[in-house]
Amino acid sequence: MHKEDYLVCHHAIDVDHALRDVGRQILLIPALHPRNTAEARTRFLGQRSKESPVFEYRPLSYDPEDLRAKVRKVFSRTAKIRSPWLRSVFRAKCRELDLKLALVAARGTPRFLPISMRLYPRPTRRMVHDAEVLVSHPRSDEDRCLSPTVVEKELRAVIRRYRKQNRSFRCNVKMVDSSLAEASISDAQLNIRKEPRYSKRFLLMLEHHEIGVHLVTAQNGDHQRLNIFRGGLAGYDQTQEGLALFAEFRSGAITTNRLRILGARVLAADLLCRGALFEDVFAALTAALGFNDEEAFSICLRSYRGGGYTKDAIYQPGFLSVFNYWIAGGDLKTLYVGKFPLSEVRHVKECLRLGILESPLFVPPLIEDEGRLHAERTVFSLLHVKRRRLTGFSQLAREEKREEEREEMAAEPAPLEDESERAMTAVSEV
Repeated sequence: MHKEDYLVCHHAIDVDHALRDVGRQILLIPALHPRNTAEARTRFLGQRSKESPVFEYRPLSYDPEDLRAKVRKVFSRTAKIRSPWLRSVFRAKCRELDLKLALVAARGTPRFLPISMRLYPRPTRRMVHDAEVLVSHPRSDEDRCLSPTVVEKELRAVIRRYRKQNRSFRCNVKMVDSSLAEASISDAQLNIRKEPRYSKRFLLMLEHHEIGVHLVTAQNGDHQRLNIFRGGLAGYDQTQEGLALFAEFRSGAITTNRLRILGARVLAADLLCRGALFEDVFAALTAALGFNDEEAFSICLRSYRGGGYTKDAIYQPGFLSVFNYWIAGGDLKTLYVGKFPLSEVRHVKECLRLGILESPLFVPPLIEDEGRLHAERTVFSLLHVKRRRLTGFSQLAREEKREEEREEMAAEPAPLEDESERAMTAVSEV
């Protein structure tokens, strides 16, 4: 494609700004997080019948239908964008924002789950099979030896390292009393669920998953000419979460407990799509898979908030897709330019070549050592390849071994066997 095919005309800039203004108002996690989580947990875990909890949600600060009308108007303006690629990118983003607004408008109603499945499709059979493998791992003990003060101190040191790359890096660390997730990023703030103690694994996860991927890609995207690279191109979530898990994996933050949780979330999403009730999934997680009540309730809450939220199904395939991209020789640094799906890598590389996009301003330490990355990729690629041609040496070694076995068999006296034994031998060989 030519440079004209990626031309950033003033119509593209106008559409980009309009979508940024709409996207900033749609905060899915706060909109879908029940405001009565603590009460619902206490009531559910305290009752014997285990009836599905009833969740309540905070009032919205905007009218979803009004914003949907704005998105439709922006969509009509995309026709004037000269670049075919940018026109398709902005139209896809309009469709995604429209779905997200429809999702928010359907909170707590039967319409919610079908819309969620359009945004985040239900798990495939292969995903369910892989999830069953993950949850089959034994539990591992994590020593919670770090105080909140130590965690904050270590994270501020991480932030200072990024600020050495560029003074514009921003991150505020805040301990929150109640949160659906252990940690989350909101704009330039890292929210951490307040606990008396934390594990070293958790600290690594915060450093490499939350800051090293979610915050770094957002702030790299903030330095691009187009705002959409901060807010994210349509479908960016799977690649974003996959890259974050890949960072956990390479930093040593992945444990069997973490794998079990990831697998259980996929299984919960699958059961949700099959029509299972909250209490049925809770029972399956505790009785069959060995999760404690708190873990099982948290997994179910993530899946059943809003009326059935299927986003947890994207983490597992996201990780595998990023891992395969890396094994195939993909450049990890490109994935930190901003927030976009793997399907757009070719276009992003072309935009970098043409100077339309800038190289990442912030680069995590995990991908700075190219020699180590190449060595690890080489080793993993050997394990990853299912079939490969034999080299001349290995072929020769096999032939020599077969010849030795034939000579040994010829030297041994033939065993005595009657007619029935010969018949059975003939059948088994066939």
